[in-house]
Amino acid sequence: MKIVLLSSSLAPNSVSRKVLTILSSKIKGSSLIDAKDVSLLEPYWRHQKNEKIYNILKAADGIVIWGGVYNYSMNDSLKVLIDNYFDQNMFHKPIGIVLAWGSTRSFLVWQSLSQILMNEWHMFVWPHPLYAMKTQFEQQRIIDEDLKSRVDYFAGNFPIFVKTIQSLRFEIDQHGGRI
Repeated sequence: MKIVLLSSSLAPNSVSRKVLTILSSKIKGSSLIDAKDVSLLEPYWRHQKNEKIYNILKAADGIVIWGGVYNYSMNDSLKVLIDNYFDQNMFHKPIGIVLAWGSTRSFLVWQSLSQILMNEWHMFVWPHPLYAMKTQFEQQRIIDEDLKSRVDYFAGNFPIFVKTIQSLRFEIDQHGGRI
């Protein structure tokens, strides 16, 4: 099973990179794509798609996206990555959402992001978003016990969710998107 972790943060000391690095060590066979390795300076209609990244996402059984929250919205890097790399090949894929924020209610952005992913690509959104704040870390180590528990839950159960959706996808595809 291939699970791709997609970090959209461009910050050098990113919370997203910390969480996704920890998740990638806990989810067997996962790979990490980091937005800092992709040129995001062009608007999506002029952006040259990185075929290697596109093919990794296309072949993924499940995807985990990470983004910082700014003014209760997804960050611009995540928007560019979604605009450029998500297409009909993402239909019916399971997806998990991991968010970083500064305010205690900023995690609510996952609801609108979930709707976009479900409406545009009929993706199956893991109903347990993982969210984290900079204050829950010391260097690269999680110091908050609640976050440790949620990371372990996500890492242990998201792959099960992906396998379950994989078993349903054949039925969905055979019935034109309807079960």
